[in-house]
Amino acid sequence: MNIKEIAIAKEERQIRTNYTEEELIEMKDRLYKAVRLRAAKQEAFIESKKGMSEELKDMITQENNLVEQISLGFREESKICFLADNQESGNMEYYTEDGELVFTRKLRPDEKQTSLSFISKIS
Repeated sequence: MNIKEIAIAKEERQIRTNYTEEELIEMKDRLYKAVRLRAAKQEAFIESKKGMSEELKDMITQENNLVEQISLGFREESKICFLADNQESGNMEYYTEDGELVFTRKLRPDEKQTSLSFISKIS
């Protein structure tokens, strides 16, 4: 006797089917591979995150340096300067090779001329 002949209705329903031993072995193998792959990716992510963290710190440092330079409005450079004593103003003047006045300071006592007779003795 066929079940289709004696059934009064037909309905789709979820039913439980136990896995075979082969299916369980295959699923455990896939799980093992998936766990290993995830662990490897997770480790790579952590390493990447560490590298990214260092990269971000460097970027933040660069940004902070630029903000500081912009707020200062100048940069310091090492240049050869030519000193000229200005006895009238009492200042030592520092000039670049292009003739630009870049710094002025008061003359030290040993740089000041004491009298005009001193100048004529040197000449």
